[in-house]
Amino acid sequence: MVIKIHKKNLIFTICFYIGLFYILMRPFLINYVSPLCKYIFMLLVAIAGVLTLINKKYLGKIGCIELFWIIVSYVYILGNAILLNGKELFSMALTAYIFYSFPILIMPLLMNRVNWRKVMGVVSAFGVLDAGISILEFINRRQMFPMSGVEGEVGTITKAGAYIVRTYGLQGSYFILAEVLCFCGFCAFYLYRSGKSKINLVAWIIISVGILTTGSRGYYVSYAAGMAAILYCEHYFDKNRGINKKTLITIMSVIILLIFFIYLILGTNITTGNADVDVVLNRIRMIFDWEGDSANVQRMSIWMWSIDHWKEAFLFGHGACSTDIRFSGYIKVTESGVLKRLCELGVVGTIIQYITMFIPIKSGVKKLFNKKLDSNSLPFIATMIAYFIEDFVLERYTAPEYTVLLWTSIAYIAYYQRGDTCYNNRIQC
Repeated sequence: MVIKIHKKNLIFTICFYIGLFYILMRPFLINYVSPLCKYIFMLLVAIAGVLTLINKKYLGKIGCIELFWIIVSYVYILGNAILLNGKELFSMALTAYIFYSFPILIMPLLMNRVNWRKVMGVVSAFGVLDAGISILEFINRRQMFPMSGVEGEVGTITKAGAYIVRTYGLQGSYFILAEVLCFCGFCAFYLYRSGKSKINLVAWIIISVGILTTGSRGYYVSYAAGMAAILYCEHYFDKNRGINKKTLITIMSVIILLIFFIYLILGTNITTGNADVDVVLNRIRMIFDWEGDSANVQRMSIWMWSIDHWKEAFLFGHGACSTDIRFSGYIKVTESGVLKRLCELGVVGTIIQYITMFIPIKSGVKKLFNKKLDSNSLPFIATMIAYFIEDFVLERYTAPEYTVLLWTSIAYIAYYQRGDTCYNNRIQC
């Protein structure tokens, strides 16, 4: 038996997974493989963008209104950057605001070529590996792959005297690690719920523990919200599913356990005697401590400063990427993606960008409730919700992983159409 392999399909598959793994483990690849990985990724995305724009079939799937606002957003951001701060911010904005949002343009090219369920399996497997490294770092209190000048122990003492642990995994940053693991966790949980495979359940548990070890409190909350979104949306993909007695008992049991867990965390100072578990419990308690926790107090102070900074350039901001630490005129971060946009783009640019996001989201939500999305969209819906929640309390927008995964999630739910023969007859890559 001879198996024919189409060269075009093989090349596409290789390029797709190169891009996928770059987003999942970018810092590791740049530090331990080669800095050229960044430029290979950019070249692949640029080629995909060109292929989409020159093909009327793919371009037509974006929609005239969506394309109009994408163009308006891009023109405003680049004009804002170069007029307010010249070539330096123009270059940074071109990469961070424009290039990393390209999934909204190239998704029509990917949709009919990718088996997304297989991709989720690969993402879940990677999540287990990454979470495993994070868990080992948490136990041993040392990084396994030091990078970006950060080495040694992963534990630290806060200004308030609390001991916390932040793990780094293959990302060299606990923020990047947490946001990547969230995406991996959503994929694993969806695969378990849709296939009832114990392997995927174990994968989800390992990834969830990995998220806890990062110490990233915002992602604790956003991950939980994303999981709830998956469970809630599941009912829209099965017309025959209802709230039967068994389902009702399960829901009530989860609610009771959740209330009991919240009481133990917030209503008591109970400890387990296990140093690792108590570190996580203490970190969760810090989520709700906005008076005694020094990090939360400092964050609120930065938010107030950011609001004042925005008022200085209310309409058009101080320039796209002006709060980026790499900018020579950098002052400080805003600790909020929303405030970042207001400070950098002003109220005009912020409104334009959110319109650019919410028009395709509106299209996706409409298809969700009309049951025209398939269940593969659930991890993307969860990722979108989790990242938007995180965007309120942490400045992550324009970071490569966050931005690419967010726009990929938006693009998937916006462009996928159940029953579209072009999308249902996918090449199995």
